[in-house]
Amino acid sequence: MKKSTYFFSTQFILGSLFMLSGCYYDNAEELYPVQAPCDTENVSYNDFIVPLFVQECNRCHNAQTPLGGINLEDFSQVQITANNGSLLGSMKHVSNYSMMPPSGVKMLDCDLSKIEKWINDGMPNN
Repeated sequence: MKKSTYFFSTQFILGSLFMLSGCYYDNAEELYPVQAPCDTENVSYNDFIVPLFVQECNRCHNAQTPLGGINLEDFSQVQITANNGSLLGSMKHVSNYSMMPPSGVKMLDCDLSKIEKWINDGMPNN
């Protein structure tokens, strides 16, 4: 009887310690930081679109290796791709478009909103 009481007491203490070790205080602001609002005003081709494409797209879609026949280094080619809907459709992972990037990881929603705003503003070469 003493052995079983000792065994259950030990199990209870160990179980309690295990469960209590999972309790700790997290600061919600650190876990879920408030994101700055997405500023889609005055999106510039040269200041935003070009650097984004250099970072995210031009490894595969450049003048030397225009995969899929798409060269995103050339403004007129960017306009053509944007006008036919494939630029934004691919980046937003819309069905019937080739998903870009092909890794399946979509660009940030804010970046997509800025690209969409630039397209809707007539794609100025600024």
